[in-house]
Amino acid sequence: MGEHRDVITVNGLFRPFALVAGRAAGTWRLAGGDVVLKPFADLAAGVVAALAEEASDVGRYLGLQEPCLMIAGPSDGPRLGTL
Repeated sequence: MGEHRDVITVNGLFRPFALVAGRAAGTWRLAGGDVVLKPFADLAAGVVAALAEEASDVGRYLGLQEPCLMIAGPSDGPRLGTL
């Protein structure tokens, strides 16, 4: 399980998480029609761009209007992911 134990709940279920290069990169949730990602560490611009595309796919699947990826920082709250 490692240092990011909050990915797995007490009853063994996984919270929604982003997978980058075979490793959990952060948890995500929907808020106000956007995908909010709380990364475990800083993400490279290329990774953010790829995750933004995935967030759009999730939004389209759920029928959301133009969802975007928001990156939640540890202290400054959600911010728009740069593409």
